[in-house]
Amino acid sequence: MVDNTQQRFPKAGEQDPQFDSSAALHGLAGFELHGVARSPDDSGLLFALSRGDDYAVARLHADGSPDTDFAGGSVIDAYGPGAGTGIKPGRRVAALGDKVIVGGMSEFAPGQYSPSLACYSSDGQRFKGFNETGQLVLAHALQATPRTMGHISFETSLPLCSSSGTGSASGHFPHSKAQQDFSQVNFDLRSANGKLYLIATGRIDDQPRLSGLVFCITADGQLDSTFGDNGVTALASETYSILLRSVALSNQWIYVGGGVTGLNNPAMAARIGYDGVQDHNWGQAGNEGYALTRQSFRINDLVVAPSGHLFGVGVGTTMRAIAVRLEADGSQDMDFGQGGAFVPGLLYSALTYAAIDAAGKLVYIGEYVDDKHGYLQAFVGRLHPNGGPDHGFGELGMARPNVFDSIGASLVLQTDGNIVAVGYTDRQAMPFAVRLMG
Repeated sequence: MVDNTQQRFPKAGEQDPQFDSSAALHGLAGFELHGVARSPDDSGLLFALSRGDDYAVARLHADGSPDTDFAGGSVIDAYGPGAGTGIKPGRRVAALGDKVIVGGMSEFAPGQYSPSLACYSSDGQRFKGFNETGQLVLAHALQATPRTMGHISFETSLPLCSSSGTGSASGHFPHSKAQQDFSQVNFDLRSANGKLYLIATGRIDDQPRLSGLVFCITADGQLDSTFGDNGVTALASETYSILLRSVALSNQWIYVGGGVTGLNNPAMAARIGYDGVQDHNWGQAGNEGYALTRQSFRINDLVVAPSGHLFGVGVGTTMRAIAVRLEADGSQDMDFGQGGAFVPGLLYSALTYAAIDAAGKLVYIGEYVDDKHGYLQAFVGRLHPNGGPDHGFGELGMARPNVFDSIGASLVLQTDGNIVAVGYTDRQAMPFAVRLMG
């Protein structure tokens, strides 16, 4: 008897039916799932979620099932009373040793917002060794320690490209698929060397231009006095406002990315030493230590390749998703994609997060508006290092999770190269997480 059956191997970009996060996300209805990272021991996953004033942090096994040792799988918490709906207090998550850090923007006084962090131990309890309460509202910490630069106030979310460069009042912008900046806020978080590095955008005293702010937080929840100006570095310009959206870490440098207002509203990147001092010799000559792109867009996520190249993904002024590559010296690689950029060509689209896989390919996540039905569709794509779509991944380099009306918020690569993509549904804010074959 001859066995004519053939074993079918899953194609890269296919959704893995063995990954099931439904039990882990049970009880988190109404939360937006924004952040994902590897767990402290690298065996599972960490999620960061937001719902109005509340944030949630969840820990999952690698197959998507809840890690019940972590308070049954998830913790719902808040920084206190306030009206911070839409400010995303659970924006990013990171492992710090055996602790879990969740962070985002919270309202600490009526109409005033601040980057905020919370720390949890392996059993899901607030770790009181972190700022004595397990939580840190940066605005409070800044008030306690004077610094040379002056008083800092924060901006939470800004229009995609303001021509004035003076910013605008804090607040949550109206929901519109045609005009929204796809739920981005000016906050990001990474950990390295036993410390936390986070970014935000703010105003120093009454300066007309906004500054990009980089903070270093120690493992016990204090501003690191050895970093910059008592724990803070401000990136500023006399000619444009600097809006930060992302921070990426290498062995030697802290890289930050976002955009500037004024000029032609280019995307922006800069690099800082671990002492908090900006490298003014990096980037294009005459740009004050900044790398500015030829294209008008905002970087939502910046990633560093082992080669030293930087990849920035985001959304342009025409509401089109875009990705660029910067050389190690900060100059834009004009041979990347077409004319120095990869543009998927999807109507009202944005890229929100990215990673570099073991083969040096850029894996990204985002969403676009389906022009036929008018709903949002999350998608994951993969590019070759030269900016060309990897046609061996999904359909012509893109894979679409089977989730209706979905926003693609973040992704992480597992140790086997598979991709866990997370986000939430647009109308009902139901979190989702899927695994795609790498």
